[in-house]
Amino acid sequence: MPYTRSDWDAAKAALNAIEEKRKALLKPTDADYETALNKLDEIEEDLPDAIGRCEGCDTPIFESDPHYKYRDDVTVCSECAPTLSSILADYQQALSLRNPDYESFGCSSLEEFKREAEACRRDLEENGDRKLLTSYVEAG
Repeated sequence: MPYTRSDWDAAKAALNAIEEKRKALLKPTDADYETALNKLDEIEEDLPDAIGRCEGCDTPIFESDPHYKYRDDVTVCSECAPTLSSILADYQQALSLRNPDYESFGCSSLEEFKREAEACRRDLEENGDRKLLTSYVEAG
C-alpha cells in the first residue's frame, strides 16, 4: 500500500514531538555544554604543537603523534589511518576501471600508479598487514 501525504504529515508530527522531548531533556545541560565547548574552542585555537587535524575525526595531530599522510596531503590520526591491505584494495579497485584516476593517488602517470600498486602488494606480501603510520619527528 503506497503512503499518502497524510502518512507523511503524521510521521513528521511524531518526529517533531520527539525532538521537543529531546530538547527538554538536554536543556538542564545546556550551560555546562556551552562552557565545555567554549573551553575546547579556546584550547584548540592555541595549540602550538598541533601540526594539523585528522580529516577523519577532527582530532588535533601533534608533532610526535603517529599519523598517516596520503599523497594528496590528507592527514589522518592513528585511529583513522588505513591498513596496507585497504590501500592495496583501493589501488586494485582503481585499476579495475577503464580509466583509473591515478592522479587522485598522487601519481603523475598510469605507469607510476601501477608501480606504486605493485610495491604496495609486495610490501603486504613480504611484511604483512599493518596500519600505515608515521610521525613528523620520524619523517623530518
